[in-house]
Amino acid sequence: MKRSRGLSALLIVTHVPVALFTLGCLVASVAMLSLFDQEIAALAEIAKDAQAVDALHLFAVKARAVWAIFLSCLLLAVLGGTLITIWSHKRLVADFEQKLAERDAALKWDHDRQLFRTRLAQAMSMADRECEAFDVASRALEIAVPNRPAELLLADSSQAHLRRELIGAEAAGCEVQSPEACHAVRRGSALAFEDPTALDACPHLRGRGHAATCVPVSVMGRSVGVLHVLGQGDHGDTVSQLTFLADQLGTRIGMVRALATSQLQADTDALTGLLNRRSLEARVRPTLEGGGPAAVAMCDLDHFKRLNDTYGHATGDRALRTFAEVLRATLPEGAVIGRHGGEEFVVVFPGTHLDEAVACLEDVRCALADAIGRVGLPVFTCSIGVTHTTRQGQRLETLLEGADALLYRAKEGGRDRIEVERRLAALA
Repeated sequence: MKRSRGLSALLIVTHVPVALFTLGCLVASVAMLSLFDQEIAALAEIAKDAQAVDALHLFAVKARAVWAIFLSCLLLAVLGGTLITIWSHKRLVADFEQKLAERDAALKWDHDRQLFRTRLAQAMSMADRECEAFDVASRALEIAVPNRPAELLLADSSQAHLRRELIGAEAAGCEVQSPEACHAVRRGSALAFEDPTALDACPHLRGRGHAATCVPVSVMGRSVGVLHVLGQGDHGDTVSQLTFLADQLGTRIGMVRALATSQLQADTDALTGLLNRRSLEARVRPTLEGGGPAAVAMCDLDHFKRLNDTYGHATGDRALRTFAEVLRATLPEGAVIGRHGGEEFVVVFPGTHLDEAVACLEDVRCALADAIGRVGLPVFTCSIGVTHTTRQGQRLETLLEGADALLYRAKEGGRDRIEVERRLAALA
């Protein structure tokens, strides 16, 4: 608006000299006509012949007529030029305002797109779990493609099937079952199907009567899912926004999984998959410091060195893994299990009395014998020492020392047994 006003002001300024020139011509014409009349009058007084006087007056009339015609043409030319200039100005202003409006709309669209992408990237960076990343993607779909059916299909752990992880305004209802069956996933690029009846339309769209946009989702460089949106829209804008969303989502999922894997590797024992000593102590220490009852058991495989030396380290590793699987399968869900080092394992039973913990560990001894027979390992047994916070207090180090002493007593007592201090059992 300000710029169109500037153009109007420029038009007025450029026409000021034309108006002054026209006014000057009019003033000069009036002055010249006045002088012309005076000269004709003077000549008429000098002339003695009436015929000459009439000729002078006729000449004066003709001269005035010619001069009037000249001035009229001049004024018409100026007026016509002014009208043409004003019309051209209006057209110019209209075109200029239209281009300004188009440019402003393009700038706003670009600003909104960049703002959406910036906020999406920031929101994804704050997602610490996959479910949080899915929630961000769901809210982003409401902004990018409002009121349009949309869904995210992502491969499961087997990488053979697709499962629906999020839904937009409503489910898009894609029937594809596996990553390999999705054309967008196979191509690794976005596909837009404006006409579901077209010859090259996706077979999964036939008979559904909807246009669709399918964008593959890549996690750590591998296409493992698809973002599926129904409905027609601005083809370029829709594909661009959905591609950015899919890229951000795939990148965040990959990062979350990588962090989870590295954290798991840092917290667990590589051979058995149980918690390592450091992570077990970090997990149970706050529980013990809270003051609740807890039982702590130290487990050790009997004659493990002989097993290693006789059958080899591979068999020893299988024995350790088998014992870890028995612990996981037999002990209650609340038990915290970890490999303490070598062939020693620690089990902490939060909120459990001593007799309950001993009963669970007796089940472990029985289940170990059955598991050894199933997997075909040489026969081996375990010895266990169990202590409790009612005897040893709440310090983890003291509880582990007490359990280790009872484990040593079980070894001396013949192995393949659980040792509990008699006075401790009475107190618990």
